[in-house]
Amino acid sequence: MMSTQGRKNVNITHSPLPAAQSHLLSEEYLRFLRQVSGEFQPEYRRVLKQRVQWQKDREAGKPLALRADTAWIRNDAEWKGPSVVPQLEKRWVEITGPAGDAKMMINALNSGANGYMADLEDSQSPDWHGIMQGHQNLYEAVRGTLTFKKPDGQQYTVNADPSALHVRVRGVHMYEKHIIDESGRPMPASLFDIATYLYHNAEVLKSKGLSPLLYVPKLQSFEEATLIHDVIKQVEKKIGLPYGTVRVTALIETLPGILEAEEIGFALGPYWAGLNCGRWDYIFSVLKGQATNKTQIFPDRSLLTMDMPFLTNYMQRIVQVCHRRGVHAMGGMSAFIPTKNPQENERIMKKVADDKAYEIANGCDGAWVAHPGMVKSIQEVFAQGLAGKANQIDSPKSLNVTTTPKDYVTVPPNKRDPAFYTEKGLRNNIAVGIQYLTAWLQGTGAVAINGLMEDMATAEISRLQVWQWLHHKQDVTFADGTVRPLDKASYNTIFQSVVAELVAHSSDAAKTHEAASLFNQLATTEGAPAAFIQDAAYEALNAAVPKPELLKDKFVAYQFPEEEIIKLQGSRPDLLLDGKLTIARGQDFNRKMTEIRADGIVAHGSFIGTPNGHSARNVVEGGLGYSWPYVGGWELNARGLVGIEQPMPDTLSVNFHEQGDLARVINRFLDVADKVQHLEFHEKLEKLKSLPEDKRAAAREKLLAQAPQINYLTQPMLADLEQGWGDPKKVFHAVLRCVEHGVNIMHIEDQYSLKRCGHLGGKGLDDINGWVNTMKAANLAASLFAGVERSGGKNQNINFVARTDALSAEFIQYSHHMHDPSHPDHPFIDWDRGFTGDGRYLYLRKGKNPATGRKFGLEHSARRCAEIVKNGLASHVWMETPDANVSDAKQFMSLVQEHLAPYGLFARGLYNHSPSFVWDVNFFIESQDLAKKLGDYIAANISRPLDQKEMSLERAHWLVKQFLKDEGDRVRGDYNFTDDYVNQILGNGLDLVRGEENWRAQIDDQIALLKALGPSLQTYKGQKELNRIVELGYRPLRHITNTLVAQRLKNFKDRLSDVGFEVHLCTLPLYPSDAYTASRLARGMTETGIHDFVINQRTARKYADATNNLTSFFHQRSTGTGYEVAINAAVGTGNTDILHGSTEHADSLKEQSLREQDTGPSTYKP
Repeated sequence: MMSTQGRKNVNITHSPLPAAQSHLLSEEYLRFLRQVSGEFQPEYRRVLKQRVQWQKDREAGKPLALRADTAWIRNDAEWKGPSVVPQLEKRWVEITGPAGDAKMMINALNSGANGYMADLEDSQSPDWHGIMQGHQNLYEAVRGTLTFKKPDGQQYTVNADPSALHVRVRGVHMYEKHIIDESGRPMPASLFDIATYLYHNAEVLKSKGLSPLLYVPKLQSFEEATLIHDVIKQVEKKIGLPYGTVRVTALIETLPGILEAEEIGFALGPYWAGLNCGRWDYIFSVLKGQATNKTQIFPDRSLLTMDMPFLTNYMQRIVQVCHRRGVHAMGGMSAFIPTKNPQENERIMKKVADDKAYEIANGCDGAWVAHPGMVKSIQEVFAQGLAGKANQIDSPKSLNVTTTPKDYVTVPPNKRDPAFYTEKGLRNNIAVGIQYLTAWLQGTGAVAINGLMEDMATAEISRLQVWQWLHHKQDVTFADGTVRPLDKASYNTIFQSVVAELVAHSSDAAKTHEAASLFNQLATTEGAPAAFIQDAAYEALNAAVPKPELLKDKFVAYQFPEEEIIKLQGSRPDLLLDGKLTIARGQDFNRKMTEIRADGIVAHGSFIGTPNGHSARNVVEGGLGYSWPYVGGWELNARGLVGIEQPMPDTLSVNFHEQGDLARVINRFLDVADKVQHLEFHEKLEKLKSLPEDKRAAAREKLLAQAPQINYLTQPMLADLEQGWGDPKKVFHAVLRCVEHGVNIMHIEDQYSLKRCGHLGGKGLDDINGWVNTMKAANLAASLFAGVERSGGKNQNINFVARTDALSAEFIQYSHHMHDPSHPDHPFIDWDRGFTGDGRYLYLRKGKNPATGRKFGLEHSARRCAEIVKNGLASHVWMETPDANVSDAKQFMSLVQEHLAPYGLFARGLYNHSPSFVWDVNFFIESQDLAKKLGDYIAANISRPLDQKEMSLERAHWLVKQFLKDEGDRVRGDYNFTDDYVNQILGNGLDLVRGEENWRAQIDDQIALLKALGPSLQTYKGQKELNRIVELGYRPLRHITNTLVAQRLKNFKDRLSDVGFEVHLCTLPLYPSDAYTASRLARGMTETGIHDFVINQRTARKYADATNNLTSFFHQRSTGTGYEVAINAAVGTGNTDILHGSTEHADSLKEQSLREQDTGPSTYKP
């Protein structure tokens, strides 16, 4: 029996589970997971981008190097890892195996090994059912209830004193695509594994006096380890564990990871328990990192043993890092499996013993085995090698070894001879790779092949070695003794031969062919090799698993009867309702939202208030495809664009047709812009015809790269339809007018007939039934316009936003239906206070709901918006707020989704970045407390050791960053401060501690130094900057606060997007900015004449040249003068020189001449 895909009131969906495992994804746990995931999704995206850049640097030939910006960590000899917990004192032998196999888990726990690593990664095929079975097995193992029964009745149970249980979670690069959040983002697999294991098991382990033990694989950087630290810390906090309860051993199994091994340990902080030599994955990572480097081609895989210099150097570096910092250094895996042949078994045991003795000699404290039969023998090797000691952390072995980055990758010269690159090695790679993938595609991640227990690392090495030999045409010694470059023909012959042999001995020929096809695809891909096998094979592995429902696509429009639409459309709607532009804009809007999400970035786009076609054109040009025109009622009122022709407050002076009329004007401006661009591009193409034909294509591409074509016509457009003018027929016609002129999304609010601006007082609400009727009228108009297929459809190209003012509304229009306790408005009415004086309205409850701690108005907003979405009347929701509060916004979206989850529905958010807010003042007030804490922290923990040279500046910087993470507001993005801002905070904090006298003395010293340097532009500018600092005064706390404000403002939009607001709006931004520009220009003309205008003109010109996003700077061209010339030429008139003879054209030629001489006006302002 399978469980359902979702849970009531939780906005995470997952693929079905067996009923016995449903407790793992309970409603309570999914709430917890949603909170944790929402906080860390952006950070996972950030570190994965960093990985991509690292690989690009290698492919571009950038040499390997230790990071300069983290040298302070490596150079600080004082810091140590945490104390060793009792479970980890002795780690001689740890056994590993897939978590999803109960029998293997029980045998491993009972093996007598010091530790057992239950693997959710390389030896566990990442199929949904296998992963969740692994978590179920862990749940039972922790409680001592795990059992397994063979068909013959033999029972397996866990002994009373099992091995210490470690859990290897999946890597940072992996996503669990069978559990997704409301935005359609799959869950980071490492986060899911950490959260699931600790949530269900940490308290049970703690009650037994045990620490939860984790292995984290494939860490590549300080930032990735920091992310893992932060995830564990947040999970500990949310489930009530003391900070530092968990212990983590990091597998150093990547090339970038060995270069940052010390930084990884430092970043893990109190969780760090040691490092492990994941040598097979390390070989794979070195191959991948050096894949395109023809000087670093590895010989046969069988030769890549631990005594190879680059692997020895790698192991010694791990030992050095760990023992220098007081933690365990774990050796690598022995993949051998015992046999029933005594002589063969003796040979295997000696080989493994020699390998482990080599690791002990180099300082390792323990190692891995893959089979219980190896445990006792290897423990004897460690008992002898360590002379009975639990570990050799205090040993000097490897501590004084000196290595450089190239020592971790270099193939020894004596192994570069073609004799070490053999057909036998090639065949072995192909055969082992296919055999492993055959089992992996059937859900088995640990596979016995040729006497070895192989996992994914072997398959990765195999396919990448084949790719590298083939890509670089490596000289290979073939079976007939000849030496020749490996080409496609030779490879194909060998490949087909190996496949035929495998198929002949296969129990599932079809699956073997599938695995062979996958291996061949990966081994022969053009360009750079694929990053991971699972990237190409994950879907095939999980082909039979139903995908989780994507809540983001769950909106269904209100369905009108088909006969009603046909009856109301008229006889020829195709003649009167040409919806091509509107539909195209709707398609572009929907595509962009999906496109952004698919790229792993939180979906977001912005609408900006545009009072005319000129401003709309500039918004489209500057927005790079993600900022779009907004036709706002506030804008129409404020600028006197309505019939009364004077500025009016936002109290419904606008007529219902005027938004559509302004949209028509905007379309005409955008049409002219498109025609001018199209004409100029074709004129440039005409000039290319003079080039030789073989050079035209490249010249055309260069032309497009220099000036990409702007899509003027299909950018989305949003319009403000007020509260529907309190009249269904008016909103019906307003929608028709808007969609006729290209508006694809409209917002309608829930105020009653006496409409107020959202940021005025005295607001009242229409009752929910009145709002529903208004929204129905709007949807009916859209359905008449777009046709029957919109009604009840899922793919909406005309969208509505339900905007509510319930957060700060004071009363609501009375309806007798409100007395029904099930009425959506009923719980939010102040029934004790009753009616307003005129008896027409009821007062609303204010303050916080004592039962939930949330604002009544916020809960009312969520309930009303959810009702509209539930009825299919709007796809997006917007709560108007009196201030910019991310926490309120997050709570609102969460509540809306909780109301909709039982119906399998989802709402998308729009957030108003209102110009009515005095943004910096509000943010300043909210940031003052954190600024004070930062000042106190710097005084108590940083100032003295920094002044006395006991702490590096880099460490002080890191401490400030950590403090912001720990004490700041994660919802506001305080975990994401730039280095520049952190330095500003640190500098001002030190000024605060040292006092004003010291601050002034430092400035005097700097002024004296500048004077001593003598006159120059640089010293003049330096003196001017110092004068500016003096003018600002000694106000370090104020400066810290301003820095917090600046970063929080930059974080604000992305943080909103991460909590569900994919659409952003700035309603009236040009009203104050136009006023400021005009006022400043007028003052400048009065005081300095044309000077200030010229400075602004110069800045605009430089911006236009640099970005190609300000065509209006060239006002003759942008208004269509050249287009008029083209018309004249087309009809044969002589008036074709008006643009070439213009001042604008002549001055452009002068500027071009100056630029060619590398001279001309600059943006420097004296």
